Amino acid sequence: MAPRLALGRDTGVAFVLAFALLCLVRFLLPKDPPLWLASVASEGAFIGAAVLAVAVGRADVRDAFSLRGAGARLWLAALVGTIGAHFVLREAAPALQEALRWMRLDYGAELAEWEAMVEREVRRNPAAAYAAICLLPALCEEALFRGVALSGLRRSIGAPAALVVTALLFGLIHVLPLRILLTFVLGLWFGALVLATRSLWPAVFAHLANNAMALAIDDDGAFTPWTFAAGAALAAAGVAILVRARVRDQAGGLGEKKSGDGGSAGASV
Repeated sequence: MAPRLALGRDTGVAFVLAFALLCLVRFLLPKDPPLWLASVASEGAFIGAAVLAVAVGRADVRDAFSLRGAGARLWLAALVGTIGAHFVLREAAPALQEALRWMRLDYGAELAEWEAMVEREVRRNPAAAYAAICLLPALCEEALFRGVALSGLRRSIGAPAALVVTALLFGLIHVLPLRILLTFVLGLWFGALVLATRSLWPAVFAHLANNAMALAIDDDGAFTPWTFAAGAALAAAGVAILVRARVRDQAGGLGEKKSGDGGSAGASV
């Protein structure tokens, strides 16, 4: 049976549910909750909304979440491209922050407060912090945005528009203007991975890797041209691998099965 999620209506249901659950979470949580508790609650809202939307739409779970395997070449693309994108955005962040400050949209104090809180949590309990900031968002946010949302919207408005819409919504949940801009770009990359590989897993891996690098690598806030150039080269290499893979597998698509269901890097395993 073709999944009703293809109509796109249930994608809207997913976001309404996510917003309602997030509001409920904010109401129930104590003031200034521990990072792990806030993460479990908010990410639980995302995965809960995704699962409920699939249930409401009676969609095929494997198609709705794009739960397929991906070949080694595409995992390599995810790794290389994510490392490159991370460093390009890291180097671009000070200039973007300055532009936002000029537009009176920098919210620098709030951003600094959030970063300081994360640093405290990492020092206090590294395992819990990495789980809260890396693992849970990678699984739960990707299930909603690049799983249910991209899957449903792609069928109703087309892949390019679905890619941009889901990336924009993904950016907006990060609230602060600088984080919205950076996560919008990352959302485009994560979505491109899913569209090219027909699998959610490389996007989950890329999301986890990006967040882990953000926690593990110190940033002095100064622009380094060589780092930017190296990051751009890696990002371009990752995109090139994806484009080549897509050209070789024109018959595939997100939420669709290639005839024979074998031989391509994005085939089911």
